[in-house]
Amino acid sequence: MAVVSIVGAVAGALLLTPSAGAFKFDATLYAYKTLPASTPEKVRLVSKKSTANPGKVFLSAKRNTVNWQAGPTILDENARIVWYKPFQDGGWAFNVRPQTYDGRPVVTWWQGKSLRGYGEGQGEIYDTAYRHVGTVKAGNGRKMDFHEFTITPQNTALILAYQEQHDDLTKAPGGGPKKGLILNNYVQEIDIETGKVLMEWNAGKDVPYSDSYNTVPQAAEISYDWMHLNAVNLTKDGNVVVSSRGTHAYYKINRKTGKLMWTMGGRSSDFKMGKGSRTVFQHDVHQLSKSYWSVYDNNGDRPPPAGSPKIHSRGVILEVDEKKMTVKLVQEFVHPKKILAVSQGNMQSMANRHKFIGWGGDTQYMTEFDSKGKVVWDAALVSPGTDTFRAYKAPWVGTPANDPLVDAETGTDGKVTVAASWNGSTETATWRVLAGDTDADLKELGTFAWTGLETTGTFATTATRFRVEALDRSGKVLRSSAVVAAHA
Repeated sequence: MAVVSIVGAVAGALLLTPSAGAFKFDATLYAYKTLPASTPEKVRLVSKKSTANPGKVFLSAKRNTVNWQAGPTILDENARIVWYKPFQDGGWAFNVRPQTYDGRPVVTWWQGKSLRGYGEGQGEIYDTAYRHVGTVKAGNGRKMDFHEFTITPQNTALILAYQEQHDDLTKAPGGGPKKGLILNNYVQEIDIETGKVLMEWNAGKDVPYSDSYNTVPQAAEISYDWMHLNAVNLTKDGNVVVSSRGTHAYYKINRKTGKLMWTMGGRSSDFKMGKGSRTVFQHDVHQLSKSYWSVYDNNGDRPPPAGSPKIHSRGVILEVDEKKMTVKLVQEFVHPKKILAVSQGNMQSMANRHKFIGWGGDTQYMTEFDSKGKVVWDAALVSPGTDTFRAYKAPWVGTPANDPLVDAETGTDGKVTVAASWNGSTETATWRVLAGDTDADLKELGTFAWTGLETTGTFATTATRFRVEALDRSGKVLRSSAVVAAHA
């Protein structure tokens, strides 16, 4: 028994370039023997402290290239891939996150096509064995947007939807045509089991175009997205709060009636906004307690011109008094690199008052802060120009419904490289290799530690048949693979 080498995966992936029609090596992607159809983006661990909260990281890397394979991804605490679901038929995944549905943990995401800043698709729900549980679509003939998919304790879904319509844009900032094309914004609550629309808020009825910070596009065929809703969540009193990037404001909606209750921030705030409490082009909003709210403040929609004062994105905690109608800044969370993300992003509240920020727009980073604002975990996507809409960190135990996979390759030196994977298993700590000349005489050849979605070990052996067993931290066999023959 002798293990010569152990590696996490093949160094890079081969991608078909549309222009040349030939294969191109991409070192920023993983490639696997046992999962040849999967080429996920690499993530590097920047820093990790013992005070970081345990949990897995949920994201979906994306890049603006044709030869890219999108898909939901789960990482471990060392930024190694635990689970990856490739999309073979195109499309994008946004907002990958752990949630609870019908009292059970699930992983959810939005899947569809991304258009000019919005999407047309549906919400997907998978269980801890990575089996499909349900699909959520927008109602009333609308298309579900990628910005939000939140499951409530009542097994309903809070989603956003967009619809192109025509309206008078003469009072929009900068003016517009009498009959211009708009992208109207809707909030819906959907019964997941039946698909019934339980509540709908039509933003166009309550928010005037004059409240927007966006101007009407010069091209008549491009719709005017004056609000750009990008988050919706429950409030502590059972209503709904919505974030609007286009108006720099938040809106509280009565969950039963769909009526606007108040506006916070922006041009028409019902609240007196304290110093530093206003946000700009923000994403994500959550009510943490009766008085405290969290927000991810992008603080810009484009990098400032050369010579201008530098600005950066931040996570903020706000103290909101709904009786006195005041808002105060309580705390800021800023990346050491003073990251400016001009789009996307989120801030998640964790145990021990830690915060986890997915920085969004073309920044590659995702960061955990402790309660004092110190970085305790930091990671980044490897490829420049790659980002993830949001990122989350939370406890997750996955046990795939399928069996582990194994590949055995005999090299020119006579040694055999065994590759093992069990896509989605969070409990596999060690791989045990069994080998022999027939299926009936397999004996233990050696073991190697799990180091990622696929791990390989090289052995000096004359065996021709191989099987692997996934072992947990105590050495218990979790599942076994089929037996495969070694190949050259």
